[in-house]
Amino acid sequence: NEKGIPRSGYLLTNRDNIKIGQITSGTFSPKLNKGIAIAYIDLKYNNYENEIFIDIRNKKFKVNLVKLPFIKNWFFMNKILILGGSGFIGNKLYRELNKFYKTFSTYNNNTKNKENSHFYYFRMEELNINILLNKIKPNIIISCLRGDFELQVLTHREICNYVKSSNCKIVFLSSSNVFDTFRHYPSYENDKTFSESPYGIFKIKIENLLLKLPSKKNIIARLPMVWGNNSPRIKE
Repeated sequence: NEKGIPRSGYLLTNRDNIKIGQITSGTFSPKLNKGIAIAYIDLKYNNYENEIFIDIRNKKFKVNLVKLPFIKNWFFMNKILILGGSGFIGNKLYRELNKFYKTFSTYNNNTKNKENSHFYYFRMEELNINILLNKIKPNIIISCLRGDFELQVLTHREICNYVKSSNCKIVFLSSSNVFDTFRHYPSYENDKTFSESPYGIFKIKIENLLLKLPSKKNIIARLPMVWGNNSPRIKE
């Protein structure tokens, strides 16, 4: 409640000045206008009724225990859908986001994901994406889809229609290949896209679909080549 910045290693004590825990990481939150931290704490004090204090430069500050996340805004309260969760990037994103948010994902070739109730089978060749969108009703869509280029364009056209008509935004993982014509000098975020490769051209088609949405409803993240250890490219 009071202004003070908790740092790693600072001690937590009870009202009798007995050590009951220690900060592992901490900082100042501009959003909350107060210090926030993660700490190890004695289990018998791990409830929201005990008075706990932190020593900061020989001065005691009272501590409030709260559940993560620290900030309860619209982002934390809504549903995230990751398209392509059985791929390397999609799976890494799911593992990270699922710790804190209500996260769903799709798979098409990893049978292990069948056991996870937050994973849904989806193949563009077999299913219309609207079935999944209307069932989950996500507020954030992260697209890591792979597969047939034309089917991806058609699928993202349906996604854009959903985003446009609902309380939703999309994060599209594009590629630096949208600039692959320019080989002799760097390209920047607001430069005109120009590609000679089929991969770069199809990414540009989807980017152009997203750019028709309101700017607050889309994020385009252009990645370089990212391969997992089991990628066919790596094995080659």
